[in-house]
Amino acid sequence: LSAADYTKRGTICLLNKDYDQAIADFTEAIRLDPQLVPAYSNRGAIWIIKKQYDHAIADFDQAIQLDPSARRYRIRGTTWMIKKQYDMAIADFGEAIRLDPSARYYSIRGTAWEAMADYDKAIADFSEAIRLDPKVAKVYSLRGKARTAKEDYDKAIADYDEAIRLEPSAEYYTGRGIAWFLKKDHDKAIADYSEAIRLDPKVAVAYVNRGDAWRAKREHVKAIADYDEAIRLDADLAPAYDKRGDTWRISKDYDKAIADYSEAIRLDPAAKVYNDRGATWLAKKDYDKALADFSEAIRLGPSAGHYGNRAGTWFLKKDYDAAIADYNEAIRLDPSAGFYRVRGDAWKAKNEYDK
Repeated sequence: LSAADYTKRGTICLLNKDYDQAIADFTEAIRLDPQLVPAYSNRGAIWIIKKQYDHAIADFDQAIQLDPSARRYRIRGTTWMIKKQYDMAIADFGEAIRLDPSARYYSIRGTAWEAMADYDKAIADFSEAIRLDPKVAKVYSLRGKARTAKEDYDKAIADYDEAIRLEPSAEYYTGRGIAWFLKKDHDKAIADYSEAIRLDPKVAVAYVNRGDAWRAKREHVKAIADYDEAIRLDADLAPAYDKRGDTWRISKDYDKAIADYSEAIRLDPAAKVYNDRGATWLAKKDYDKALADFSEAIRLGPSAGHYGNRAGTWFLKKDYDAAIADYNEAIRLDPSAGFYRVRGDAWKAKNEYDK
């Protein structure tokens, strides 16, 4: 068989999802003809499917060296994105734009800028994509998301309005709902989340979002009902347990709160949830368990708030030296957070009035 024959057979195997045989065929094709660009590109695509990203990048390196194209830069850039190497991705998307300055490639590079939290550059790329092709709803949504991140909620809402006009979808109603929520217009947020749920009632996160809005309105029964539905749809959705736990804690049903926080921790052991569970143990006056949770929160994500909570627990246990040490660290991390006064209380408890 010739290199072309192996490439043809490998392509058939790729389409049939016989990836190992396809790799073998493309590898043999490359051995016979090391200049055969489609064999490198196709093998690289299979490596992506198999999550062997370094192998994929190596194959696209070869393909690009032999025959640079916007599509190949885009695929390699997307692979860099998966690896979270955003600088490399942006460089590749820039080359794709140089070869083909189309809306698609500006939009893709915008997502890379957004991943780097460079929202101004993301917005600039999304805006150029919209200028080149103003009828793609997704790009308005992407720009709306970036504007939301910049807290430019009115412009974000305008972008989601246009996305919804072009293509009403649960995703776009949800995005607009988030912007309304952050503007503290909870009724409009609920209306948008409800429409998202109507359009796609099986998306658990939409119920979580609406639950957040109900909770902000202090309608805790409705919030819990939405978190319940989110968990019914996706029993592994840690934020639903976390936020239902928050609602139980606000309602002073501490045992249910602890149960939900514990499940959230099992699914995704995040600093915020340990801190929240610690606060619940503290409300139950179980100081040792509170200390254990605040300590884990500090280990996972040291912050002034976490140190302050642990300091307050030490204070209640009358371990004033430990409290002062934690307040010192809280003040170091955030001198504006108001911990000087409570540290003063600890010094006063030690009869050290000068301090």
